Amino acid sequence: MISLKKAIVTGVLILLAYIMQTTLLDEMRLASIVPNLLLFLTFVSGFMNGRKTGMFTGFFCGLLIDIFSSSVIGLNALIYTSIGYLNGCFQALFFDEDIKLPLVLLSVSELIYGLFTYVTRFLLNNRLNMLDYILYPIIPELVYTIVVAVFLYRPLLKLYHWLEKGSVHVGD
Repeated sequence: MISLKKAIVTGVLILLAYIMQTTLLDEMRLASIVPNLLLFLTFVSGFMNGRKTGMFTGFFCGLLIDIFSSSVIGLNALIYTSIGYLNGCFQALFFDEDIKLPLVLLSVSELIYGLFTYVTRFLLNNRLNMLDYILYPIIPELVYTIVVAVFLYRPLLKLYHWLEKGSVHVGD
């Protein structure tokens, strides 16, 4: 079950992550790479709160990208929803003290996102050099996202703990 307070805060976080990713972090590009905050938020939401919350967060993160940055509506929404669901499957393994498993899962999420992007945008357009795409931009984006995640994971963990206290739950 997701609380109304958590749903509102997650919506605000999605908007803030999108704005930061497309403005502030866009100005801080390293070799034309920007960390994927929306993927990180989808991962955190699924891993800490379960499959349904991860799916909903992923859907809205992906839809936001599709609406403002993509020529195909729904593709990113599908990818992010899938990633949210997959990370939600690991909620039972979630422990506050452990940062190794979240970083591994985030890395796998980045690889899945990068490979889906390669297949849907490049391979289907007859661009067959997958190794080049893995070496750039998948691996650099993965590293940049992991570095940013190390700093953002604990504050988000504290925020979600705060939201769990005294919440009125809505839905399943």
